[in-house]
Amino acid sequence: GFVYLLTLTAAVCFGAEAALAAGCVCMGLCAVLLLIRRFPLFAVSLAVAAAALGSFNVWTETVVLPAETMAGKDAFFTGTICELPESSYGRFYYIVEVDSIEWEDAPDVGKIRLSAQNALAVEPYDRIRGRAHFFLPAEGEGFDKRSYYISKGILLSAYLYDYEEKQIFPAESLPPYGYALKARAALKNSLYELLPEREAGLAVGVLLGDKSGISGEIEEAFRTGGVSHLLAVSGMHMAAIYQMLSLLLGRLLRLPKRLTCLLSMAGIAAFMAITGFAPSVVRSGLMYLIFLTGMMMSRQPDSLNSLGASVFLMCAVNPYAAADLGLLLSFAATASIILFSGRTAHWIRRFLPFQGKPPSGGKCRAALHRTGRGLFRQLAGDISTTLTASAGTAPIIMLSFGTFSTVFLLANLLLLFPSTLLLECSAIAAILHLIPFLDP
Repeated sequence: GFVYLLTLTAAVCFGAEAALAAGCVCMGLCAVLLLIRRFPLFAVSLAVAAAALGSFNVWTETVVLPAETMAGKDAFFTGTICELPESSYGRFYYIVEVDSIEWEDAPDVGKIRLSAQNALAVEPYDRIRGRAHFFLPAEGEGFDKRSYYISKGILLSAYLYDYEEKQIFPAESLPPYGYALKARAALKNSLYELLPEREAGLAVGVLLGDKSGISGEIEEAFRTGGVSHLLAVSGMHMAAIYQMLSLLLGRLLRLPKRLTCLLSMAGIAAFMAITGFAPSVVRSGLMYLIFLTGMMMSRQPDSLNSLGASVFLMCAVNPYAAADLGLLLSFAATASIILFSGRTAHWIRRFLPFQGKPPSGGKCRAALHRTGRGLFRQLAGDISTTLTASAGTAPIIMLSFGTFSTVFLLANLLLLFPSTLLLECSAIAAILHLIPFLDP
């Protein structure tokens, strides 16, 4: 899984032609190692890398490039609104699953990001027919917008000709994801009804990853402090949701272990859907689902296996998933924490007070020693988690943004607990606000 993701990350940067050439080289080296019967681990890794590069090239040639032939053309289309609308700089954006394009030999373009000057009176899974101009998102070096949108299954952008007639057909029925979108909208509206606009925007950003209500000033403050990851739903959010479910189901309701695992899995899947199946959420969600499946089967869960399996499944479905920066940051942080956090915490504890055996001289001193040791052990764990996660994500941040925060450690330590509290309290308050007799 790790080799598959890292290979695809390189393929996204260098393109399909380079991926094809590199895939042939990997296959050749793998064949040589198999013939001489040496270094079997490297042979397997090269075979996995060759498979990743081959899948990337095939996906580009059969899915991406045919859809791009529609770029620069005007045509009538019919499609289904499949996400909640967004607005930015006076324009409105809709993700549309295109069913048909009235153009000779039109390719299958899958999803498009449709923009309009005026808001459309549509709900998720309404159908729309109109005339649009199709185009490609702006390119850039490395992780450009085009690759980012492809990682979400969006192959083209388009803008609607507002002055021409368009037709909207209400949805006849909703699939399960449609109800998740309704729940997302309801939770967002709840927080805006409960809180002032500025605070509600921050709560929605932390809970749902929706940054549309967060001002540029606040975003810049989070970025400067090295804590912008708090505004993108990721592993920290999934951990908070899992802990909340475990506390409610296991300790408060005292349900059996397997039933607790099963209901927790359902809650995690629901949270993944409500947050829009963002790649970083899917990565952490799949990891928890695999982890909980192992617990239900009375097997010892393994975090590295769960992480590798989750990223492999995501990249096998869509090789361009490696173009999502949130997924790469989430993967790097999680892998670093699993591999190095425990040893780093053990090293830090050597320099903290209240270590070693409790002193003699009475129960009060012994109790004070135990309390102090527990607090400083927690502090050592928080510092090691922050250090290892930041060390893992630092290369990606510097390559992507050309900057790095010098106060990230202090900022993360100060915000770790309150951000988790904000996430959990926002979720509980938003849900209770939707239940009339619990609203007060």
